[in-house]
Amino acid sequence: MISLGIDIGSYGIRVAEVEALNKGYRINRFLKIPLSIDPNKDKEIEILDALRNLAQEYDPSTTKFVLGVHQNQVTVRRLNFPFKERHKIIKSLPFELEDDIPISQENAVFNAKVIEYIGNTTEVLAIACPSEVVEKIIQLSLDCNFPLDIIGINNLAIANLFTSWYEAPPTTEGTVEETQEVVAPAEIIIDIGHSISNLIVLKNGQVIEVRDFDWGGNDVAKALATLKSKHFTEAVREIENSDLLLLNHDIATEDQIKTSDCIKLEINKFTKQLKLVLLELKSLYNLNYVKGTLVGGFSSLKNIAPYLTQKTEIPFKKIDIRTLVPNAQNVMTTNEGLIATTAIGLAIEALKKPKNPAVNLRVGEFKKQSQTVNLLINKWGHTLSIAVATFIFFIVFGMLRENFTANMADSAETTLRDHGAQILKLKPLRVTLSKVNKYVKDQKKLKKNLKMTESLQSINSAMDILSLISNKTPSNKNLNINVKIFQLQNENLRMEGEIKNSNSLKLLENALKSVAIGNNVEKAGSLLKAQTGWLPFAYDLKVNRREDF
Repeated sequence: MISLGIDIGSYGIRVAEVEALNKGYRINRFLKIPLSIDPNKDKEIEILDALRNLAQEYDPSTTKFVLGVHQNQVTVRRLNFPFKERHKIIKSLPFELEDDIPISQENAVFNAKVIEYIGNTTEVLAIACPSEVVEKIIQLSLDCNFPLDIIGINNLAIANLFTSWYEAPPTTEGTVEETQEVVAPAEIIIDIGHSISNLIVLKNGQVIEVRDFDWGGNDVAKALATLKSKHFTEAVREIENSDLLLLNHDIATEDQIKTSDCIKLEINKFTKQLKLVLLELKSLYNLNYVKGTLVGGFSSLKNIAPYLTQKTEIPFKKIDIRTLVPNAQNVMTTNEGLIATTAIGLAIEALKKPKNPAVNLRVGEFKKQSQTVNLLINKWGHTLSIAVATFIFFIVFGMLRENFTANMADSAETTLRDHGAQILKLKPLRVTLSKVNKYVKDQKKLKKNLKMTESLQSINSAMDILSLISNKTPSNKNLNINVKIFQLQNENLRMEGEIKNSNSLKLLENALKSVAIGNNVEKAGSLLKAQTGWLPFAYDLKVNRREDF
C-alpha cells in the first residue's frame, strides 16, 4: 500500500510518497511544488492546479491520500479519563471540552491521541477542530479529484518521526501525581515555518504538549524589507540564499552587522515567547529539557540552531533526516529533509495500526463512506421522493381509473357537443365529428391566408429598394448613372448598368453597402457594354425587404 502525505505550506506544497513494509516503511518519492511568494497572487488556484496534476499520477484504489490541518486551526487540551476504552473517550470529549473551546459542540469535530495509560486511567491529547475547516479540506480534495482518507494534525504528524508510532501507547503503574513528581528528560521539536511556528514537546518518547506561535520567517522578511527598502519577495529570497545571521562580528562589514542585528531582533521576539511556554510546561510536567530539534523551511537559515541554543540554553540542532529514516537520503537532500518532515509524518498516519490509530478528523458525518452516502442522498434524494410519490399515486389512480375515466368521457362528450353546437349554430343532436373537423379546417385555412396577406403587405417592393439606394447617395453629388438591370428575387438583388466615372462608382458602392445585409456587396461579372467614356458595373447583394424605411 502507498500512502501520500500532502503538506500545503505558505510558499510550497510538499508531497511524500511512503510505502508500507513488513518492518517499517520506505520513502519512494519526495516532491516539492513551489508556490508564488508574491502575496498578491491567488494561491488557491495554484494549489488546485498542482493537486489535480498530482492526483492523476496515482491509482485511488491502491493509494491513501492524507492532508493536514495546521496547529492554529485546532484546539488541543491534555485530559485524563478514568477508563481506557477509546470509544468512551471519544464520546466524552465534547462534554469535557465544552468550557475550553470557543466553538459549539455542533460545529466542531473531535478526536484524541492517547499518550499513556497510567493505572486505570488514560492520558490523552484531546483535539477539537471547527467543522468548516474540515469541510474546506474535503471540498479541496473533491475539487482536485482525489479521495481523501485522513485529515491529520501537522504537529502530531511531525512527532511520528520521533516516536514509536507502530507500538501501542505505554502503560505505567501508579497514579498521575506519582508520575509527575519524577523529573523526566524532555525533547522539544520546533517547526519554524514562514507564517507560524509550532512547538512539540516529547516526554519518554511520547507527545505531551503542542503549541503554536504567531511568528515565522515572514516576520524576518518584513523587517529586512523595511531595513533595506526592498520588496517583500526580494527579502524572502535573500533569506533563503544568504548567510545573514552572524554569531560574531569579527570579520563582518557594517551592512552585514546591521542585517544580522535586524534578524536577531525578530528572532528574539520568538525566543521570548518560547521561553515563557517552556517554563510553564517545565513546572507543569516537571521536565528537564535535554535537546531540541529544528524543522521547517525557515530552519534552513544558517546559524539559527546555535543562536537558539544561546538564547534558551537548550542544545538545538537541525533535523538530520538520515538518522530518522535510513533510506530518505536516496530521494531527498539534507536541506529537503528540513521541509519534508510534515509530509512524511502525514503519510505515516495512514500506516498506523488500530492499537495506536491515526488522529483523523474525518469522522462522524465527515467519514469517507458516510460522505459518499450523503452526496448520493443530496444528489438523488429529491428525485427518489418524487418517484415514490408518483408510484403511490399510480396505485391509487389504478384502483379508481375505470369509474373515473367513464365519468370524464361522458362529461367531456356532452361539453364538447354543446360547445360545438354554439359555434356551428346547430342543435346539439345534429352536431357530428365530420362537421366539427370541416369547420376547424376552414378556420385554419382562413387564418393562414390572413397571415400570408399581412406578410405580403409588409414586404418592400423593388421600387422601394431602388428609392432607398437613391436616398443613401449624397444629396450634393450628381451621379450620372444608367441602371439597365435591377433584378430582385426574395432577398437577392442584382444591379447592373453604367456610370460616368470611378468617383461616382465609389459613391454608388457605399450606398449599396448601407442597405446590404451585413454591409456585404459583391462585384459581379456583366455582359453589358458601356458607352464610350462610361464604366460598366454589376453588383450582387442581399437586402432586408421587411425593414421599415
